[in-house]
Amino acid sequence: MTEPSTTPDPAASPAHPALPASPAHPALPASPAHPALPASPAHPALPDDTIRAVEVHYYRVPHERWELMLLRAVQSGANAVSTYIPWIHHAPRPEVLDLTGITAPERDLVGFVERCAAHGLGFIAKPGPFCDSEMLGGGVPTWLIEAHPDWWAVRHDGEPYRHGDSDDPRLGYDHPEAIAASCEWIRTVCGALEPFASGGDGPGWLWAVQVDNETPGDGMWIHEDGAAPSPIRADLADVGRWRAFLAGRYGDVEALDRAWGTDHGSLDEVGFPGSWDAPDTVEGLRPWIDLDRFADHQLATGLGAYASAVREVLGDRVPVFHDFLCMPWPLAGMLVDPAVLADTCGWVGQNVYAEGVDPERMIAGTAWYRMDDDEYVHHAWWRTRLCHTLSPAGLPHLVPEISARQAFYLQCSLVGGMDAPCIYMLHSSEPEPVGVGAFQRWAEEAPVLPDGNVLEWWWNLRCLFLCLAAGGADLVAAPLESPVAIVADHAGERLARWSGLIPGAGWSADGPLATLAEASNTSAAGLRLARRLVDAGVPFDVVTAGRDPLDGYEVVLVPDTRVLSRAARDHLADLAAAHPGRVRLDGPAPELDEDLRPLEPIAAPGGIGAPSAPRGIDVDALPGRRVSPDGVDLGVRTGSSGRRYVTVVNRTHDRVELDVDGVPVAAGAASVTWFAHDAGRVVAAMLHGEDAAVGPVTSSQGQVAVALLEVPEGPPVWHVVAEERTRVTLPDLPDGAVAVRATLAGSVSELGPLDGAELRFVHLDDAGRTDRVLVGEPTAARAAADAVAAPVVEYMLAALARVDADAAELGLSGAEVVDRIRRIRSARVAGTATEEDLELLDRLTSIAVRANDIRLGVS
Repeated sequence: MTEPSTTPDPAASPAHPALPASPAHPALPASPAHPALPASPAHPALPDDTIRAVEVHYYRVPHERWELMLLRAVQSGANAVSTYIPWIHHAPRPEVLDLTGITAPERDLVGFVERCAAHGLGFIAKPGPFCDSEMLGGGVPTWLIEAHPDWWAVRHDGEPYRHGDSDDPRLGYDHPEAIAASCEWIRTVCGALEPFASGGDGPGWLWAVQVDNETPGDGMWIHEDGAAPSPIRADLADVGRWRAFLAGRYGDVEALDRAWGTDHGSLDEVGFPGSWDAPDTVEGLRPWIDLDRFADHQLATGLGAYASAVREVLGDRVPVFHDFLCMPWPLAGMLVDPAVLADTCGWVGQNVYAEGVDPERMIAGTAWYRMDDDEYVHHAWWRTRLCHTLSPAGLPHLVPEISARQAFYLQCSLVGGMDAPCIYMLHSSEPEPVGVGAFQRWAEEAPVLPDGNVLEWWWNLRCLFLCLAAGGADLVAAPLESPVAIVADHAGERLARWSGLIPGAGWSADGPLATLAEASNTSAAGLRLARRLVDAGVPFDVVTAGRDPLDGYEVVLVPDTRVLSRAARDHLADLAAAHPGRVRLDGPAPELDEDLRPLEPIAAPGGIGAPSAPRGIDVDALPGRRVSPDGVDLGVRTGSSGRRYVTVVNRTHDRVELDVDGVPVAAGAASVTWFAHDAGRVVAAMLHGEDAAVGPVTSSQGQVAVALLEVPEGPPVWHVVAEERTRVTLPDLPDGAVAVRATLAGSVSELGPLDGAELRFVHLDDAGRTDRVLVGEPTAARAAADAVAAPVVEYMLAALARVDADAAELGLSGAEVVDRIRRIRSARVAGTATEEDLELLDRLTSIAVRANDIRLGVS
């Protein structure tokens, strides 16, 4: 296909031509099937509901299958679609920039958002500039990268930082021209999406914008330096920016020399510290700590500019967010200063991909997605709670990327408060689009295949989304009970970075500062403390003491660390003085501040703990403790309605029985059980395992989710989703209750009256795969089933009409398309096909794919 090009502005940089104005694309009005949602009190762009998002990459899906994937999104129970918007896809060459499909239909970003809106799906935009996602350049145009080697981020050995998937160089976060080009791209995307943003009368279709991705991202991680491991994560491309940073920090060279123990004539003489060589004095270590600060300064410079570019176009109408990159838990605190993400973007979430798992201690999972107890505490508790306290009050507990491949892995973060997950990915891609994907196949862990068929782990997200939908606004507003807070502080990680946690970066065993470095990893110490609290049944928050309010906690715990920022120390000392006993130390009082200068000790108790904790805090004596069997964890939230939302995580390999809030629970091995109840009356539940139960709700095997949901007319109806054949017992059924089955293919059939309260759930038979079974008063159950089937019927009718219309343009009927394709292919093999035949083949193939999806993709 020949791509039309835009006309560059003569005054624009050749690498960055002036971008054309986006045509107006007014946001679609709410349809009767998808009424407008009330706005969240936390932000007018967000719905007053849980966010249930799925990642759908329009650029990895043939245009003719967009509708099919959006149908799958609706069927999953999602209410939003999230996607990267790759710069490389929309600007394949310097003279081309296409957001409306002028050059190729897969580039019609605006049209894709319109289709999301038509399905009642909110839109979460992720324009980068760095997306990663196993794309060439990480989503940044390779022509741009190649044209500007002076923009590349440079490692300690003089080599560029390189994206791990494509091997393309990474651009620096603080290079002014790279920032300017990236911001130009972001403003253009936001301009195209602006008509979909909220106008003040409730949420629009654009719900949020993410800037960059997992900053600093693949290729710039501290443990990825290959043959030359180094703890240095700063971009060393420009010593001038380093000197400017030092001037801002110290003011003059005399102050710098006093801190470093050096004797420079001027700041212009100060270079980078050089190759890492373990120093033997505190003064000798300070240049390295400043270099680590410089790395966060660089990230803050780029992220701040990107976020400002979004706000220049969209103002405060849409929240901006960022996502923590995953790392093995002992290294996680060294990745980036969390304050950088919070200060530049505001809303902070964490991606869940377990790392560094010990297979012998694995709870549950697969070869790709697995968790042991440490990673579970890290992801489900520590990071979920830290991200929530970093974010503005009232916003949901965001997990921007989490795999649906394994049920425990996906669902366990409910215990830490997750109520806004995004399934990454909804669909796989094969083959990857030319010029975008770095590999041939991608996202094989996704529950939906490229042709629209679903894999067995589809029901992992179906069960989760049904429960989150049942919780809705009441769940989002329900606080997680946490009378205890653990302090997180980044100051120690700047020193701990040079400890033995990073291959090749530690001191020798007798190094004079090695012990100090090992003892300054506040994040690792906090996670060890968190593990003790989880095992003791003590719920907790994670707070950054220098910035977060602490007055609402009964106890604030300081991990066993030697280094603490002075702001955190002062905040904690004031709290300890005002409320004796509220601050407690898990070891000796921290001794040094972020500059490794002595700290006055915090006057707070530490002491000897229980036998399981021979030193430090007695976690068994902390407030809020919930008694449960060993290896079983509880999370409880109470909504303004009084409804209680309970998560039970069974980390053992045996079925367990317990009582929570007076509700008897039987939970399968290595499983997550969740339920909502009103004074003991169960109204929604997710069960897993043989003979699982939550109060009167029971299942015989597999994974089951049930929810009693309101309908427009008539009494509430039970929605039942299950992953296999099972027997489900439901409470509070009206006399004459019936079961009605809706399949993924849109068929509806009555299963007849129930035999007592037991439903025999049929997962798959000749009629196809079951979407869900609706149980209740006959008229209401049938109406609910029809509503479930309606999107499928709409899709099929629209697809049939499109097939007939496309075929008619070619002078054919829909039935003649496949026969013509066979004829042309035969002629091509025989060598008799004309150029006109081959051009026609492309158009016919697109029509045939759509026709085939009607039969296959929704079955």
